[in-house]
Amino acid sequence: MGQRKSVRIASAQPQTHQELTSRFVAPDLRSRISKRKLDGAALSVVFNRIGNLQTIRHLILFGGATPARTNLSEYELGTLALLANEFLQDETVVGTSVPTNLDALLIAMPNWDIYNPRNIAAAISRIFTILTEILTGPDASVQKLLSRLGLAPGQIEIDGMPLYDFFSIAFGLFAY
Repeated sequence: MGQRKSVRIASAQPQTHQELTSRFVAPDLRSRISKRKLDGAALSVVFNRIGNLQTIRHLILFGGATPARTNLSEYELGTLALLANEFLQDETVVGTSVPTNLDALLIAMPNWDIYNPRNIAAAISRIFTILTEILTGPDASVQKLLSRLGLAPGQIEIDGMPLYDFFSIAFGLFAY
């Protein structure tokens, strides 16, 4: 049998995090991060998997198709990464002891993708239900927003195929 080679992942090495922090985090924030003392061999990490995914998602959602050129420094990226690290879900609803369905959705939606890994079966059925039942329902607020968007769920076609036919094929392929 061949000899096993040990591989260290760069993200687990303190110097990787130190280099990222020194390049992308402003000096005043860097000093505050370095003052944090953690137990054992734990590190104060600014750029982590979930925070990076959050940053990418926020840039896609809120960044626009063509970013404007500005005179921002590289430190803005570090600030954005630190803000993205604040992803813990706040499960409080102000002013009520029993949240409505909408309140519960508003609590869960900002972090749904972090706490719930992708499940293609659930995603297919969820989007089908949204398009065929929720968006076509009698809720006045939903109907008002749909009219503003110009979206008619009953007329949606995917590559020339009616929505129900498309989802029938998608469900069948997934089940197969």
